[in-house]
Amino acid sequence: MFKQDKIINDEYNYIDEDYKYQWQESEKINLSTSVEKKKINGKDSFQISFKGLPDDNIIEHYNNEDKKIFLKLFAYDVTDLNKNDYDEATNYEIYIEKNCNVIKTSDFSWSNGNNVLIQSLEIKPFEDITKKIAIPFSVMLFPKYGKRKISFRSYICTDKQIFDGLTGRIVKDKKQNFAAEEFYLEQIENFDEYNDLAEIISYDHKSIDVFYKQPGYLQLNKRKLINSKILLGFDILLKNSIDINEALKKIIDKIDFSFEDEEAIYKTLDIKENFYKACSNKIDSNVVLSKLKEYSVIEERYEIINYLLNLAIDDKTFSKNENNFIDNVAKSLELDNEKYREIKKQKTASVKFVGFDNSSGETLFGITENMAKEEKIKILRKEYSRWNALTNNNDKAIRERAREMRDLAAKLRLGLSR
Repeated sequence: MFKQDKIINDEYNYIDEDYKYQWQESEKINLSTSVEKKKINGKDSFQISFKGLPDDNIIEHYNNEDKKIFLKLFAYDVTDLNKNDYDEATNYEIYIEKNCNVIKTSDFSWSNGNNVLIQSLEIKPFEDITKKIAIPFSVMLFPKYGKRKISFRSYICTDKQIFDGLTGRIVKDKKQNFAAEEFYLEQIENFDEYNDLAEIISYDHKSIDVFYKQPGYLQLNKRKLINSKILLGFDILLKNSIDINEALKKIIDKIDFSFEDEEAIYKTLDIKENFYKACSNKIDSNVVLSKLKEYSVIEERYEIINYLLNLAIDDKTFSKNENNFIDNVAKSLELDNEKYREIKKQKTASVKFVGFDNSSGETLFGITENMAKEEKIKILRKEYSRWNALTNNNDKAIRERAREMRDLAAKLRLGLSR
């Protein structure tokens, strides 16, 4: 709540029109919301009601700071969020991304351009502020089929606050922030106890149960994900001069066609379609990767890397071309370089490297061109120690691979030290 001091003249008993407005930085608007199912204009809808909206003095204060105030409303499927499902060993962000997904829409008038369902209304001084927003059920795309719990999240914020275009979440320090999920799971009283989100003036959320009768977009995206894996699989194998029929056999061997899998028929059709694309040289991996980012979450992107590495090392070798291809995929999918590098090390620990020279050898250790010389030397020193420790491994293939990598790290580091 915000306060104002009114200067009263007792003699004439009136309120001075030029009273001084006292701004209290420590106090915030107490936004309160509610949600109910209603039929509006003949359509099944969710009606969200608002209380505690800012008054004209508060709005003018922000306007005077060259800021505008907005009411922003998003909706999330929180059905699968459970505080007891994760512990210290669980990656919190990956858990959230997997189990809490934004409600989307195919109706452009209800989205921000990336299919995220959003209502964004500027709050202006001396103008009526909407007290209710109705969202037709028909414009909403849920992530999954069945009984779902939907959380409607309402923000009073300034125009300086950024929201992620693909997830709808708050952006802080150029990364999506999970404060709303933490608030929901922990049941804490203050959304932003330490004022880390200065542009969020107030926040509230309310949940409601609903039954969604259509396939969810995540279920539809699963087929797109499988299709992308098949396309990238053909591309990496053919770039490594693998015969098209041999490539087909390798890809089929890496796809699960269990009888319990209801998507087996789609996998078969996708393999057939992409086989013909590969025969006609019509696969553009850059286009595939660009679209892949739109419908995949982070753990699915690491699954892509695992899949490609498994294809690459199927013949017990790992070539320069395969390495460069997978490096490009990891970069395009914006994966953490250190985590990706560790996955690649584990997968290629016992295979033979083919076609690498000194100039390309640095990429095996995750070294990039923009790294400083000192940083490169530090990485190579660490890699030398790591591989040297494996030269006594019981597995002969790992011993041979370790000696090769140890010697390469030493050679590269010597070259940088000169």
